[in-house]
Amino acid sequence: MSNDRLTDDPYSEGYDLSESTRGAYSGRLSTADEWYQGAVAADEARWLAECLLQIQRLERELVTYFSLLGDPDLAAAGERVGELLESADEGSLGRLASDLQRSETVSDLAQRLWSVVSRRRWLVHGSYLEEARPSSRAVELRELAEEAQQLAAQLTELLRRRFVDEGMSADEFERRAEAVRLGWPRTFAA
Repeated sequence: MSNDRLTDDPYSEGYDLSESTRGAYSGRLSTADEWYQGAVAADEARWLAECLLQIQRLERELVTYFSLLGDPDLAAAGERVGELLESADEGSLGRLASDLQRSETVSDLAQRLWSVVSRRRWLVHGSYLEEARPSSRAVELRELAEEAQQLAAQLTELLRRRFVDEGMSADEFERRAEAVRLGWPRTFAA
């Protein structure tokens, strides 16, 4: 094999090998830092989407709670939840938690609700963009998504226990709760 083969390559003229990326893609990954920033942004976008999804699931469980308490209008129950999440303080969340937790097994529910609700505000109102360091945003979003997911699952179980303890059959609770979940919002019906 001779070195002449390299100069006879018909494709070599169109390729820029100076940055060790060939062809038309050579300008797209100009530095490792740009690649890293792109990867961080993609990771952040993924966790932002997951975080919003889990927070909406938590909101859906709260709508289910208010709807089963006697507010069959999902829009009104949704407004009530929206007001709660936007203007809640530790006291109002504490009252909600004490109404839901009929046993001593869930002593930190009010604190966890407050933590998620306050960080939800941080997320929804965009202040996380100014406050969080870009390198830590994805981590903070992932933690919030995981906490909201756990809290939504816990609320589902607390709702079941609360209404069954008050005399609603488990089947009736599941039927009524599912009707609310299917109606609020439709994206979570699956």
